[in-house]
Amino acid sequence: MPTHPPPLYQVHFLWLIETTQSIIALSDGFEWFVYHFGEYDSLLDYFNLNISNPIADSIIAFPVQLVYCWRIWVLSGWRLLPSVIAFSALVGASGGFVIGINNQIIGSVTRMQPNMWFPVMLWFSANAVTDILIAVSMTYLLLRFKSGNHISRDLIFVLRRLLLFTLEANILTALVAFITLCSAFIEPIGPSRL
Repeated sequence: MPTHPPPLYQVHFLWLIETTQSIIALSDGFEWFVYHFGEYDSLLDYFNLNISNPIADSIIAFPVQLVYCWRIWVLSGWRLLPSVIAFSALVGASGGFVIGINNQIIGSVTRMQPNMWFPVMLWFSANAVTDILIAVSMTYLLLRFKSGNHISRDLIFVLRRLLLFTLEANILTALVAFITLCSAFIEPIGPSRL
């Protein structure tokens, strides 16, 4: 079982994608609020939003979720749970790509196709399940290590801090994913099913 961390190029890759996503979001802001100022119908156009939102989010979330799968595997030795989490992350990333590509083709919210309801729910559901499984399993594993008698006092302090950081990051991410999933199912604010 490998215990070395994921390579550093993964961090550089994520930084590059996040930077690109920010630049694309800025260009969309210019399209909506500068170049088409006062044209309310242009607010319904996607421009490059589908590249910066579902596609880039999927490219960013998938490797991060796989790193957590690796952490769960190293800390626990389990094989099934990390495999389930990795499959759920793959399903979520695939749903994001389908949504992004389809919306880039149609170009506007007003032309949303009724058959896109399933990929939207798949994307939100898979990401919510993945983030909740990661949060629960990492919390359980870190609490389990804390309770051992053979651990030194310094290691307990480090594990306690790691537990707090994991709880803050994973539970917040899982909560946002769950709220996004719920908001997609609520009829007045969710996508219309035409």
